[in-house]
Amino acid sequence: MSPRPLKVFLCHAHADRDPVRGLYTHLTQDGVDAWFDKAKLLPGQDWELGIGDLQGCARDYIKSG
Repeated sequence: MSPRPLKVFLCHAHADRDPVRGLYTHLTQDGVDAWFDKAKLLPGQDWELGIGDLQGCARDYIKSG
């Protein structure tokens, strides 16, 4: 049985957006299934609903600040 793929939800403060974007890029290039709002939310999408759905699915969380 192979291990489950790493899923990461990147929660961040607005001031940390640029460093977190860099972290998102590195994680996804390394094959991690990372969720970053600026990359995953569509304009006009209900962000509270989108984030709420993902928090139950993500196995790992990285929180800035």
